[in-house]
Amino acid sequence: MYNVSGIVQADTKRSAYYGENFGIENANIVIDGNVVARTDEYGRFSFNIKSGSYMVDIVYNFGFTRTVGLTVSDGDVIIGEPIKIVACDFNKDKKIDSADQNLFRIIVSSKKGDPAYLSYVDLNHDGYINAKDYLIIQSFDGIDACSYIYPELNLA
Repeated sequence: MYNVSGIVQADTKRSAYYGENFGIENANIVIDGNVVARTDEYGRFSFNIKSGSYMVDIVYNFGFTRTVGLTVSDGDVIIGEPIKIVACDFNKDKKIDSADQNLFRIIVSSKKGDPAYLSYVDLNHDGYINAKDYLIIQSFDGIDACSYIYPELNLA
């Protein structure tokens, strides 16, 4: 058995925060229908697996699932580049639209500890639901999971 570790982050390439690293908490790492790991508050994950080639699904309740290839040879695998996902589908309807923005508007200005605060909407993890989060959400407006294609990614 070999250890595989990496990080899942919100894809910010379309926003003013391009290059920023916002980890995704509670994303499931799934192989052959089995959850092998779950990301921590920083988006980190780790699991053990035999050598071989696998298709790995990154499943996040408030985002679009991403599938990546993984090859484990004769040693541990540390995935150097973060795996980026779309993470703004707050109402889980498989599209980023005004409904997701409306949820944001309801809880804007809430902070960690407030009853209205939702950690999955605080995309930059600063403890506040504010304009910084909205810029990321807005950058994905109009994207539909049925037509959105992630770039191919194979992990070695």
